[in-house]
Amino acid sequence: MLEIMEIDLHALALMLHSGNPNCSIHLGRQLHVAFLKKGILNSTLSMANRLLQMYSRCDSMNEACLLFDEMPKRNCFSWSTMIEGYMKSGYKDKSLDLFDIMPQKNDYSWNVVVSGFSKAGQL
Repeated sequence: MLEIMEIDLHALALMLHSGNPNCSIHLGRQLHVAFLKKGILNSTLSMANRLLQMYSRCDSMNEACLLFDEMPKRNCFSWSTMIEGYMKSGYKDKSLDLFDIMPQKNDYSWNVVVSGFSKAGQL
């Protein structure tokens, strides 16, 4: 088992982008707990966004949603990650609901929605 507290958490967070979802989800859950214990999630938006992206890529939208709801701050990347995750998981209605309440939309968030519907053959 990883001794997470003894390893540089930032370096481990970078490993989440290794491209192996099976390894990432296990490591990501351990990092999530470690970040909570160290208070990192409440102070570092980029770390929270990396975890959010990992949960979304691993099709763990329930965990992504819980994390998203816990995040004291969110940016366009946070919102777009959730919208894209719901689209890829087949929850287009949830994706649109989230898009509707997104405080600031950018080009990327619009592209995520349009692309999601296009890939589903609904444009």
